[in-house]
Amino acid sequence: MTGGIDSALTGKYGERISTDKGRPQQMILSVVNQKGGVGKTTTAINLAAYWAESGKRTLLVDMDPQGHATKGLGIRLDVDTPTVFQIIAAGDEPKPVPVLNGNLHVWPGDRDMADLDRRLGDNPGKPYRLRRALDEWAGRLSRAGARVP
Repeated sequence: MTGGIDSALTGKYGERISTDKGRPQQMILSVVNQKGGVGKTTTAINLAAYWAESGKRTLLVDMDPQGHATKGLGIRLDVDTPTVFQIIAAGDEPKPVPVLNGNLHVWPGDRDMADLDRRLGDNPGKPYRLRRALDEWAGRLSRAGARVP
């Protein structure tokens, strides 16, 4: 395996640890729970902000159809900013929104995420679209966190 997220091992707590020599250690963390109101957004934002303040180049992927992490960070979407939905469904080029000290970047979420499963249908590559987009950004990051509904 060469570079990117594919060259990672899973650590004791599910974190992804890079095995590439000379590259920064990388970790991917997903904050997931089916129940609402359990602090997924708060946890994702605070972890991402902590990593960014600690000097880690961090990407927060807001997969919440309500876009709470996006709104919680004060991000207003404009036409030129692809959302996670557009990145996954249409293959748009990710353009993360920089938020904190140039170290925290966000792929914003929006209400279109609620329609993602139906939109992609039975596409055999469906489960790998987010992974491919993350692989493109892997060399620029040390941490990636996802807020998943």
